Amino acid sequence: MVMLKTGTSVVKIVLELMVNAMVLGFASIRILELLFVPTSHSV
Repeated sequence: MVMLKTGTSVVKIVLELMVNAMVLGFASIRILELLFVPTSHSV
């Protein structure tokens, strides 16, 4: 039972880290677009 609990907790932690990484990636891409699109249009 302890092994199953630790296994599920590890899976939950890994899934949460993956979701956080995806959210951070999308946010950074959006910020880069907001930063670089106006400069490219002005040029």
